[in-house]
Order: sequence, then C-alpha cells, then structure tokens
Amino acid sequence: MSKSVLALAMRPRCLDDLIGADKLVQRLRHRFESGRIPKAMMFCGQTGGGKTTVARIIALAMQCTHDKKFGSWCSHCWKHRKEYDIDETNAARVRKVEEIEAKTDSYVLTPMPGSKYRIYIFDEAHQLSDHSQNLLLKLTEDCPPTTAFILNTTKEEDIIRTLRRRCRTYVMPALDLNSTRKLVKKALRKVHSDMDSSELVEKLLEKDVTSPG
Repeated sequence: MSKSVLALAMRPRCLDDLIGADKLVQRLRHRFESGRIPKAMMFCGQTGGGKTTVARIIALAMQCTHDKKFGSWCSHCWKHRKEYDIDETNAARVRKVEEIEAKTDSYVLTPMPGSKYRIYIFDEAHQLSDHSQNLLLKLTEDCPPTTAFILNTTKEEDIIRTLRRRCRTYVMPALDLNSTRKLVKKALRKVHSDMDSSELVEKLLEKDVTSPG
C-alpha cells in the first residue's frame, strides 16, 4: 500500500475516529447537539493537524438527519456525501475578493434540494486577502441560518481580528505519546504488518508527526 493510499485509508470519517482529540469532540458535540449552530467556525493548528478532515466531518454531519449522535452520520449520507451543498475552497489558490464573491454568490439562497445547510469551507484561510476576509465578515453577519462558513488556518494571527471574533474557534490538539502509539498501531493493522510499533513511534516523535487522525 502506497503512502498516499495509506493516508486516505487512515483519514477519519467521523468524530469517533479522531485520535487524541476527545476534548475537542466533546466540545463540538455539545455545541451542535444543543442546537447552537454557529454561522462561522475556525479550526486552527499546525499543518497536517486534521483541520480539513474535521471540517469535512462537521459539514457532512450537519446534513445528516438520520443519526442522533452528531458527527457519526449514517451510511446513506456517506454514500451521497458529494451531492450535498458543501463548497470547499483552497485559499492558497483562490484568494482575491472577486473570486470569493463568485464562490459565495448564493450564500443567501436556500440550500440545494436534499441539503439542510449550504456550507463553505476555506482551507489556508490566512492567505485570503484583507478585502476577501472583510467580505467573509459581512457574509457571516448577513447569512441566513441555513448557511455556515468554516475557516481552516495554520496562522490564526493573520485572520483579521473582526473575523476571528465572528468565528467559534477550535484548536486542533497535538498528539501525546499514548495517542501516537494508537495511531501507529492502527496504521500497522491497516497494512497487516507485524512490525514492532515502538521504534516507529520514536521516529515519528523525533520528526514531530502530531496529526490527531
């Protein structure tokens, strides 16, 4: 199994699959199960820390009406995940205000049929221009309750203060030793390897590989 294939196979599909992020999962579930749906969320943390993965899980979970446990959507919603009104933008490539205006021009409309929410995910959000960030601030103020924005960033300080205040912010945790062991053992089982995990754990810790899932 190649590294890229293994990475895809190891990627968490629901909140329960996240390793080393129990407190984050509790916070997310408490917020959404209480019915307090934020118009804007921001996930912060280092590169490879799981921000985009969690954003995708949240976006799909917001669409699912079949499972009572938030973040553990049903097989039907997973099968049809690409049909939901979820738009993902890499702000490292699309960052100008004109481009963001075009991406979000339907933000006031009701979601597409079959979707509960229209959700916009912006990866590398700190690379958005100031004009684009100010546009997102306005959109999060004016959007209907069926529209939500999720920003992912490695540089929270580069997000303008007013937009940061608008977002419900969550920090992705780094893996501790026990969580790193769990992740390594899970990967070895995935590739059917009988390798001793201890040596691999030490090498990962030396390289500071601390993705939570």
